Amino acid sequence: MNQKAKMLTRIFSIALSLVFGISSIAKFSGMELLHQPFREMCLSTWYVYFIAVLEMTMAIGILIKNVASMSAVGMNVIFAGMSFYFYYYQTPLYLIPTGILALMAITVAYFTHDDCVTVQGMPEKQ
Repeated sequence: MNQKAKMLTRIFSIALSLVFGISSIAKFSGMELLHQPFREMCLSTWYVYFIAVLEMTMAIGILIKNVASMSAVGMNVIFAGMSFYFYYYQTPLYLIPTGILALMAITVAYFTHDDCVTVQGMPEKQ
């Protein structure tokens, strides 16, 4: 991976980590704005906290080299759920920032997939 790709990956990783970390903290603190979508979809309150735990885990994981790719893929699963909510319950214009964040996560996953820990073990040093 060249220097530009490394820099882009690092910037995207930090931005995604901040977005997910702040969102997770807001959900844990009980911010009504972030709990409302779950109620609109008739989901239980425990689901809000489950998603908050996943978001915090991915926010930390995307900053760690060996698990960044898996965290970025997990973020895209969360973005898929957000896209569903925005499309069916809100205005589809909210899909634009969600799509941009999803593309950032895909970029991080692509550039860091060689460093990912697999079933076979740790990645080889180059």
